[in-house]
Amino acid sequence: MDIGIAHADWSERHVASDALRERLIWGGIAITEATDRDEPTSRVWTVDGVDPSATTLGFITTVTDPFCGTCDRIRLTSQGRLHTCLFDERGTDLLPLLRAGDQRGLDAAIKRAIGAKIPPSRFQRSGIMAGIGG
Repeated sequence: MDIGIAHADWSERHVASDALRERLIWGGIAITEATDRDEPTSRVWTVDGVDPSATTLGFITTVTDPFCGTCDRIRLTSQGRLHTCLFDERGTDLLPLLRAGDQRGLDAAIKRAIGAKIPPSRFQRSGIMAGIGG
């Protein structure tokens, strides 16, 4: 994703998912979009002739085909920060509430964070995707 250190050479290294699928087809690998899956943040494909329970291919295309309007994902980092968007570097610090065992405070903080989710165009992430599990 065009986030943090990947931004510097994004245009040189990025390959759109459509182009990747075309390369697979040109290489003789037939794929079919799995329309029976409800995945708000990715498009999933199966490889023809291969058991779909064993092999699927997913494309997360937030840059070339944004899905922000249907995104229902949140991430909790190992540092206790809740992120409602991959582009949100700030997140919500839940660690004090987790350490205190404050379940009501934790529930309220999570609800506030989700309720305050804003469009990713308002963020600029300088870190790396691995820092939030991406």
